[in-house]
Amino acid sequence: MIIQFVKGVFLELTPNGCEPTQISARPSIFNLKEQVILHEEINKLLQKGVIKELHYEHGELISPIFLRSKLDGS
Repeated sequence: MIIQFVKGVFLELTPNGCEPTQISARPSIFNLKEQVILHEEINKLLQKGVIKELHYEHGELISPIFLRSKLDGS
């Protein structure tokens, strides 16, 4: 599989034709304040139809969730 980036640059993700595999998905650990923020933001995105709820199926790749403060501290 090859993904094309801006300006025609290519990045080969599967050397030797092997499919990508995820060795392990570490669970994200959030404090209570972060959990509340995460829940609220996910609900907003679900209501807007930007994302939809799915259930993990064996073999899928999972991207971790992370929270970062804005540069202005908000």
